[in-house]
Amino acid sequence: MRSQTSLEGCWAVVLFALPAGWLRFSALLALTFGLSLVAGGCQFQHHREQLAALHAQGAFTQALAELNDPKVKSLYEERDRLVYDLDRGILNFYTGQDAPAIVDLERAEALMDRQREPSAADTAAQWLLNDTASTYVGEPYEDVYVNVFKLLAQLRQGRVEGGATVEARRIAGKTTWLRDRYQVSQGEVRSAAGQRGVQVDGKPAGPYGDAATGGQFIDSPLGTYLAAVVFMKTGEAQMQGVAARRLADAIARQQEIIGPVRAEAFAGLEQIEASEANVLLVALSGRGPTKVARRVGPIPVGTVPVYFELPELVSTPSEVVGVRATLTAIGENAAALPVQVLNLNLVENLGMVATENHRRQMPLIYARTLIRAAAKSTASYVATEAIRRGQPGGRREADGEAVLAVLAGLALITATERADVRCWAFLPGQAHVGLASVPTGRYVVKMEFLVPGGVGFTQTQEITVGQGDGALGVGIGHWWK
Repeated sequence: MRSQTSLEGCWAVVLFALPAGWLRFSALLALTFGLSLVAGGCQFQHHREQLAALHAQGAFTQALAELNDPKVKSLYEERDRLVYDLDRGILNFYTGQDAPAIVDLERAEALMDRQREPSAADTAAQWLLNDTASTYVGEPYEDVYVNVFKLLAQLRQGRVEGGATVEARRIAGKTTWLRDRYQVSQGEVRSAAGQRGVQVDGKPAGPYGDAATGGQFIDSPLGTYLAAVVFMKTGEAQMQGVAARRLADAIARQQEIIGPVRAEAFAGLEQIEASEANVLLVALSGRGPTKVARRVGPIPVGTVPVYFELPELVSTPSEVVGVRATLTAIGENAAALPVQVLNLNLVENLGMVATENHRRQMPLIYARTLIRAAAKSTASYVATEAIRRGQPGGRREADGEAVLAVLAGLALITATERADVRCWAFLPGQAHVGLASVPTGRYVVKMEFLVPGGVGFTQTQEITVGQGDGALGVGIGHWWK
């Protein structure tokens, strides 16, 4: 943001050095409008960068307090409300406040559901100004992960039937709906491209691959695994089998996308009985991807200014190479029970899955951005040529005013062409999971997050394992590195 403002300040100096004329006033007016747009977004973007810094420090309580500050909350306009609810929800989850986490994430999912069909105002803003001017509807991976974390919060509260099962069914149905939404959006781009004489079908969409790969979203292996466990505990063998087979299929076909997940670690998931496992352990580590703007230009091509931005996901690899869990009984007769040690299995690299899903959206984003940027550049060119031909003075004056028009157009384009870098900032980077069977009672669960050279972080918690096949003690660990 600061570099962008400095660039426009340089343009202002150039404007004053050029020949006088009525165009200078119009150009300065356009520049002032552009700078106001930049200033309006800088404060919000600075706040989002501060949140990312807190995530890198593992300062989740501080980040939550920041979001709860009324002054900070006022930075989020209605179109930004989704990212606020997503981040606040997962921060409540990280700090062990499952009830408010579920409320926040429910609100986020409701926003996603309501925004399936964009309003006329959002559509116009998206095509005429930029994607940030429209309501943020969420990335496909965010739409799925909102149910994954609601499911985990429900499990930690002990609500399997009617709580976690609801989220498990939603996860199962999300991929089909997301593919349908993509097809609708793709149709809108085709229509807009046709109106402007731009071909987007059947050709690679710039550097982001063929549009034919779009819409084929990668399931969350973590979500699929959790769904299988939930259906196993509620005795829904058919649904358990479907989820287990989907997980096996994802591992077999998408190994390079979901991370180094071992298929043999989940080979028996379809046949396991509810009585065979009464403890679920989930260890979250690392930081999920964030978005940055990749800028192209500004480049004056003759009298046509070219500039646009594209959102790119950037991941921070986790330091964790494994997770070891120890279950130690406490309370009455605890000394007679053996200590259980198990190595949790990597089930998903969330950063890699999110990045791949975003990549498959990029042909759509790329095409829409090019069409919009081309329209702005064409309008600037037409205005510049009209000024050049209509200038009553000599050629030097006409050329001077034309250059001024090019710079003014470029200033306005660079001020309005903004990549949408809004995203769910506090997602973890990867997940390890494991099942165990222990006698009924209370246990201390110690999770050791392993890094090259030893143990990087240790976290302990207490869980209670009840009686009956439907009982499930849940331990969830988290380390941000």
